[in-house]
Amino acid sequence: MNVDPTLLRVIWIFILVFTGVVPSIIIYILAALVMPSHPVKH
Repeated sequence: MNVDPTLLRVIWIFILVFTGVVPSIIIYILAALVMPSHPVKH
C-alpha cells in the first residue's frame, strides 16, 4: 500500500470524531503495534 501516513492519520481523526473516541483509540493503539515503524524498501 503506497499511501501517505499523514493522510491516513487525518482520515483517522475524522473517523475518531464521528464514531466515538474510546473504540477508535483502542484500534489506533493496536494498529500502531502491528504496523512496522520503518517502511519496507523495495
